[in-house]
Amino acid sequence: MNGQSNRTPAFRVALLNQYNLSLLGAAAIFSLALASRWPLLVAGAGELVWLAFAMSSRRVRRWTVRHVLQQDNARRVAETAASIRELEPAYAARVQKLEEIGADIRQRAWQREIESVLRQGEENRLEALLAAFIRMAAQHQRLSHLAKPASAAQLGEEVLGLGQSLSAEHDPAARGVLMQALSIAQRRLEQQDLLEGQLRVLGYRMGTLEMSLDYLRSQMFAGRSEHDLSAEVAQLIATLTPLSDVEGPDASLAYGPTATVTEISGARRARHS
Repeated sequence: MNGQSNRTPAFRVALLNQYNLSLLGAAAIFSLALASRWPLLVAGAGELVWLAFAMSSRRVRRWTVRHVLQQDNARRVAETAASIRELEPAYAARVQKLEEIGADIRQRAWQREIESVLRQGEENRLEALLAAFIRMAAQHQRLSHLAKPASAAQLGEEVLGLGQSLSAEHDPAARGVLMQALSIAQRRLEQQDLLEGQLRVLGYRMGTLEMSLDYLRSQMFAGRSEHDLSAEVAQLIATLTPLSDVEGPDASLAYGPTATVTEISGARRARHS
């Protein structure tokens, strides 16, 4: 695979995996206990042989690739666990279905040795897309709760009724109260229009992401080339960012689907400082 060494840090995984570090640590302790450098020298020589073998062995390289993909997945799952726990059953079911699609894509990429479709440099684009969907689901749920008390149509009727009452009222004191009520009703209507618009946009984006990942999975199993699949993923990332058109009560969407929790939190602190 082209550029494999840049995309899958086989050397780092071979060096820093827990078994290798345990053996090196044991050799260091043994060397200190015997007051002899020979255990450490032997362990160092063995380490060089292991690293040379790891970099030249296809089987070990494939193991390191799988290890990296599993680490990426575990890291993303840990980062989004709190958000998933707060999702209502309907949203959680959609997330679970997408996780299953992601698992199929991840497994197929490893089997076909085209993990560069998923990873670009140090970024795992599949995990970024799954995290984006979870953030959008959580945002959609919050906005749904805010929009539930009334609909824009109901508030529009309220504004119309207050306007008619104001036109028919001649008492100055009553007109003042009605004008205040009408102003509040108009602001509520504007906010409701904004919320419902954001809900529609988020719903479209979530549906598009679900269909796109399902399509990507089918294309992987159909045997499309690594280049074509990479282009599909890059286009999917590009079409989901930025999300500034749905910025509203929770502005986290404005940071885009590939933003990390740390980036969003840092931006919020900077904005409010």
